[in-house]
Amino acid sequence: QTSSRSNGWVHKWPRFKRWQEMQAAHAENVLEKERRQNFIKLPTGMYITPERPDDLNPKKAPADMTRKDTGQLPMELLTWHTQMRYIDHSLDNVRRYKRYKSFQHMQYDQRVIPERLLFLGADLAAAHFLVHRGAAVKFVGDDVWYKKDKYNRYSLPGRKVDNLFIEAIDASGTQIMFEGLENLENLEHLRLLRLANCEFIDDWSVGRIGGLLPNLEMLDLSGNHRISAKGLMGLKSSKKLKYLRLEGMDSRNIGKSAILLEETLPNLTVLGVDYEQAFKQVEAENRLLEQENVVQDGRGNAFLEDENSRLFLVMSTSSDDKAVTDDHDNPIMTSTVR
Repeated sequence: QTSSRSNGWVHKWPRFKRWQEMQAAHAENVLEKERRQNFIKLPTGMYITPERPDDLNPKKAPADMTRKDTGQLPMELLTWHTQMRYIDHSLDNVRRYKRYKSFQHMQYDQRVIPERLLFLGADLAAAHFLVHRGAAVKFVGDDVWYKKDKYNRYSLPGRKVDNLFIEAIDASGTQIMFEGLENLENLEHLRLLRLANCEFIDDWSVGRIGGLLPNLEMLDLSGNHRISAKGLMGLKSSKKLKYLRLEGMDSRNIGKSAILLEETLPNLTVLGVDYEQAFKQVEAENRLLEQENVVQDGRGNAFLEDENSRLFLVMSTSSDDKAVTDDHDNPIMTSTVR
């Protein structure tokens, strides 16, 4: 508000004092009272105070002095210096530590902010969260996809708008993780979600999607190598899911999980899965397990037992280790279990 008496003068509100400043002022007031109690009264009636408050305190015995009183280094600093001698300071470990700190920062950065949800609403808050991280969103009744331009700028409303609902999300190639999926809660009109080639989408994320988005109809999880066949079963709670794309996923038994999902969800159609290759793999594993000297543990790993009761790994549940057999599906020893 500009005053009419002086052109250009702008009214300023009184300065707001933070609680830290009030606490510091209170501590200074208490210190001033202690100094007044330590004043020395001279015969002339004047009062003086010592230059240092420590001069009033009696001297400690050497046995009662702390490291701070004697001017030595703190024990915490010496302990930290000793521990640093046993830490790996190689370049690989430094890079690993920086990746871990970056991962922790992304986890914290993708948390749910209640203030953003309060001022923008569920749909608009999710749109700001996704577009800011490189995704694209589409609203109901609007054919435009909202995303960043080449200058990392985007145009979205800055306040709550009635009847503005997200219909589709394309977050392919982004760094969305499990913590960030919490921002998609209460998106009742969301029908399409693309999470292809997202490096941090795993089994926990798939299970969260199944319980968080009950009205989802189309889901794309192509190229996510952290999703296993067991984690894919977390989508069985998505009763309205119609299309599921799983291209480029080399997880073991992914075809079997796709078949089970289609049986659980009658309206579901799974795309991008080579069922013929999946059936061949299942048949080869069944022939391998029919061998008398092959045993299986609780995790699904198969081992070959020799005459000396030694176990050799021949089939692993991980996608990296395939079943090791010859042309006649007989197991071949690869490694010994100690």
